[in-house]
Amino acid sequence: MKPLCTGLTLLFSLIGNPGHCEQAYQNLLETTQHLTKDIPCDFSIYLGKDNLRDLGAVFLTVGTMANTHIDYGLSRTWKKSIHSSFTDSFFKLPDNIGKFNYVATYLGTMALGHWRSHTLIGNTIYHWGYRSIRTLLLVGVQDPIYGWLIGNGRPLDGKRTSKWRFFKKGGEAGCSGHSFNGAIPFMTAAMMTDSLPLKIGFYTLAALPGLARINKQAHYSSQVLLSWCISYLAARSVCFSEEIMPRPFKTKIVRTKTGGGIEAFLNF
Repeated sequence: MKPLCTGLTLLFSLIGNPGHCEQAYQNLLETTQHLTKDIPCDFSIYLGKDNLRDLGAVFLTVGTMANTHIDYGLSRTWKKSIHSSFTDSFFKLPDNIGKFNYVATYLGTMALGHWRSHTLIGNTIYHWGYRSIRTLLLVGVQDPIYGWLIGNGRPLDGKRTSKWRFFKKGGEAGCSGHSFNGAIPFMTAAMMTDSLPLKIGFYTLAALPGLARINKQAHYSSQVLLSWCISYLAARSVCFSEEIMPRPFKTKIVRTKTGGGIEAFLNF
């Protein structure tokens, strides 16, 4: 939690009023306390029987793909029938999205949203950053475990197989880091909106970084699918956690003599 505390302190201080550094630091401490309550709740939901059942179905699916000819067949089909100079150009941006440093982005939006907490935009970006960083933590702790457990390789022009080799050294490709890193911000946004068109749009964007890795022959389809699924399950767990725990932000519509407005609350 120390890097998180340091980053938040700096950001709150930079965008806040210089004369209120003490208050910014106090807000940081309260935010950290809030995280220490929400993160265990996120993990308890993620490790619950319903979520583990879905995770088991995911592993059954990706395990079948990896340990049969499905992965190799999909990789070969993409390379021969879909891959082109156009797909290289099209997926260049999504591939870079997967490399982006989202931790700094999430901390920045949390700080900016806190500063503008009296506005609907400030409410939204704080809540998005807050949920996204919790989702990233849930997925991030799994990535090295799956690489060590599954122990499979990458396409690399067909020189390595995706067949699972448990506990084998060099199995860093259990899932795709680019895929889940690029998917989390969009999956979080999709779960925060009630608009069906926006949900579809955000979920589509969440799929692009993974497809970019398949196009680049950097990962097999099963590795990308595993990344998407654990990102979705983690984001869903955070969403459920938000429903049973006090939210960092709450809004309500209030009536006034001249009309109405939106009132926002920051809870710690």
